[in-house]
Amino acid sequence: MLQFDVITMVVVFGMVQAGFILYFFSLKKRYSPHRYLVATVVVLLIMMIESFFLRSGYLFSFPHIFMVSAPFVFLLGPLCYEYVVSILGSQKQSKWRILHAVPFLFFFLYSFNFFLQPDHLKKALYVQDFRPGVEVSTTGPIFSTDPWGIQGWVVVELLSLHIFLYALVSGLYILRQRKRNGDTDKNKRNWSIYVTGILALGGFILFFSQGGVINGEVFFESPFPHFSPDLYSAIAMYLITLFILGKTEFFKSGMKKYGKSSLSATFKTQKLQHIRTVIEKDQLYLNPEFSLNTLSEASGLSKHHISQILNEELQCTFFQLTNDYRIQEAKNRLQVAGDYTKMEQLAYELGYKSKSTFFTAFKKATDLTPSKYRDKHSN
Repeated sequence: MLQFDVITMVVVFGMVQAGFILYFFSLKKRYSPHRYLVATVVVLLIMMIESFFLRSGYLFSFPHIFMVSAPFVFLLGPLCYEYVVSILGSQKQSKWRILHAVPFLFFFLYSFNFFLQPDHLKKALYVQDFRPGVEVSTTGPIFSTDPWGIQGWVVVELLSLHIFLYALVSGLYILRQRKRNGDTDKNKRNWSIYVTGILALGGFILFFSQGGVINGEVFFESPFPHFSPDLYSAIAMYLITLFILGKTEFFKSGMKKYGKSSLSATFKTQKLQHIRTVIEKDQLYLNPEFSLNTLSEASGLSKHHISQILNEELQCTFFQLTNDYRIQEAKNRLQVAGDYTKMEQLAYELGYKSKSTFFTAFKKATDLTPSKYRDKHSN
């Protein structure tokens, strides 16, 4: 009765990926800045465990696993949104955000109508859906499993809509932050879009894999194979792992590099303002020879303290800060009507030692070449 097909093995390897990710974030205090992602991985792992039991046939030995993951799907949307908000920042966490968990809590408690049913009923329903032809006891429930008649809607329609709505809200928040902050958080924004896309994919697969079911009535044939929902959680894990393996430096940003430092928060805030004043007063960043040593001498702060303050207060390096100043100066000059300074000359005036370095940095920050930016923004 046990079955280990290709789909089952894909799910198993997805569970392995989930274990890898949880282990990755447990190391060196990476957990805190990505706690909502960690929680999402736990939810996906719960979904994969049930998928494994369903497809392998082990559910006959552990029938209480049946349908246990369904309420947790209501957490995917809220966790994605809260994660996007937390990594893009600049929005105060609301004390009412606990309300995002209300659909999960409601459906979890309502599901006890099914969880408390005898094992033979769960086996019978499992056979009906996944193992037709296998003979099991068909004794009915000891009490109604769906007293309010909402299971037919929740399993597909409400879950899909719930996921789509949170994907939309997360996407709108990302757009709003981009308008507010420009391209200063490009890496974080790209990661947020990636995570939101994975969420939207889940809603898409969940709805269309059931063939447009509305309260039990099928309106069109599903374009996806029947096992698609079982694969989604595993696919999501692979996609998340793929990004992490390629962008490990991004996830190290939450590590406490200066954990033993004695600098107070007030001191760092004051000195950051001092550093900015020193840089901006004489536009030191326009000097091609501007360096951490130069800034240290001009500000009276040690190189180590400057690096720590920039890392902890701005989450950037000295090089990144310098480049941000130069790019902003470039934007200001390119927006001046009637100024047709050659790009090579502008690059040198901004402190870059080559035109190509300037072009690469500018396009990375704005998604436009300097010439196209001038055409678009000059008055």
